Amino acid sequence: MQSSRERYLSEHLVFVYRKGSGAVSRMGVTVSKRVAKQAVRRNRVKRWLREAFRRLDLCACAEPVDVVIIARPSVLRASFREVRQEVEGFWEGLVRTRRGGC
Repeated sequence: MQSSRERYLSEHLVFVYRKGSGAVSRMGVTVSKRVAKQAVRRNRVKRWLREAFRRLDLCACAEPVDVVIIARPSVLRASFREVRQEVEGFWEGLVRTRRGGC
């Protein structure tokens, strides 16, 4: 994922993405111990991110995209709504800049 990648930074998240290698868009999530020492909190953030990605309109993207979402420590102070809005904002920006071709 590190080669030929692009980055998008938001307040609570970092998105690393590139053209997908498969038939569908995929997402990976990283929440390190630096973000939260307790596994319960890290897992909650991962659940939120997976749910936000699940709610996206993936059909808006003609080509598949591989995305890795890296949580920043500030994500613990955010609500699910804020996290979802950041994920949606990233996806809408990606579709818009690539003119539906992702």
